[in-house]
Amino acid sequence: MFPNHKFQFHIRLKNQIFNSLRTLQDQRLIYIYNTPICVKKEIFFKITYPNHQSGTNFSNHAYGAIDDYLSFLLREEYLCLFSDASILQIYYEFKGDELWKHRLTWWPCPFFIKLDEANDTPPLDLIDSLIGSLAVSWKEHLVMRSPVRFDFDAQLHHNPANHPASHLHFNNKSCRMLVSHPLCFNRFIGFIFNFFYPEIKCELSDEILWNKNIPVDLCYEKAFLGWK
Repeated sequence: MFPNHKFQFHIRLKNQIFNSLRTLQDQRLIYIYNTPICVKKEIFFKITYPNHQSGTNFSNHAYGAIDDYLSFLLREEYLCLFSDASILQIYYEFKGDELWKHRLTWWPCPFFIKLDEANDTPPLDLIDSLIGSLAVSWKEHLVMRSPVRFDFDAQLHHNPANHPASHLHFNNKSCRMLVSHPLCFNRFIGFIFNFFYPEIKCELSDEILWNKNIPVDLCYEKAFLGWK
């Protein structure tokens, strides 16, 4: 089992998330955010957003279905919205002070829109208007982008080949590319800006809140995502 360090990581992580969201909004790098919450249940601490619903990240639709995106937007089931109406979702779970699980998702908006140029029109109203126009100009509005989700589950360390403890989903539900480390929030959102918004300079602390050497088995012959 992974090492247990008594440093109240759940408190430090919640503070990191909140401080980073305020910084990102002050710099106008995100459109709006929901304040993160920490819920304690027995020995588990769960960090997420107020409207989080367990098990709703993927539905029975195709991976990245428009209906799923619209459902998240309607229920405000996100931590924050980017200016292009893409959604960020997070869920962390600690067992005491041991990182137990995380699910970190960037869900891109399937339409080409800019919320900061929409004169405060609610995102869902803006998208409804776009959908009404798709019969005439759908090629101008639809954007084909896959959700990206980083998962970590400490209980899966025994099955690295088929379901690594730390892995990345994209393009397909069954895609699980091994990731060498679980991610803290700033590492995750830094990844999103670096690769999906390269024109935007995002500068946040790169502090790792837990032992970055949490062991992940790399001893198999498949592609994986890693860093030092």
